[in-house]
Amino acid sequence: MSTHDPLRLFFAVELNSALRQALSQLIDELKQEPWGHRVRWVHPENLHVTLRFLGTTNPEKIPELAKHAHNAINKIEPFPLQLHNIRFFPSPTAPRAIAADIIPTSELFELAYALEEVASNLGFTPETKPYLPHLTLGRIIHHHAPNLREELNLNTSPMIVNEIVLFNSKKTEYSQSYTPLEYISLQKSKVSSSTEV
Repeated sequence: MSTHDPLRLFFAVELNSALRQALSQLIDELKQEPWGHRVRWVHPENLHVTLRFLGTTNPEKIPELAKHAHNAINKIEPFPLQLHNIRFFPSPTAPRAIAADIIPTSELFELAYALEEVASNLGFTPETKPYLPHLTLGRIIHHHAPNLREELNLNTSPMIVNEIVLFNSKKTEYSQSYTPLEYISLQKSKVSSSTEV
């Protein structure tokens, strides 16, 4: 890949290992449901909480994105992220995915709004839909929805969000991979580039 090839970028919260493992076990259980084959399940390594999808972006904009995001969020303190239950997303009547609900906090919405302002100021198309925090576990690949037990609650411990990540999304015929490009800490910490790039 050339350094000038466009990337598909998004800001997200990366999960800690405990939460990722708990959700991996849950996905394994849901795969055994009669409808489990009708869902394209997310690989545990790819689980994340999207904050702002940016889309196709010139790599040269990455430093500017990271700098503006750092300035926008450096007064937001670390906060707990707690999952609540499993539901259809965006709604039971028009489901496209199975997702874990996130208990909303003022910090999470402040983070999403700050990144929306960053994106708009840097020329990205403004998001017209309100931010709905969720964590996608799988995408429904048939039009008829599976019979999900709506009362299915999650018994997971909260994780502390102390940084966000700028990811590059790469899709192949058989898989999807997310590569971290920049880690941007909350509460006035410095931006650090990932060694994985």
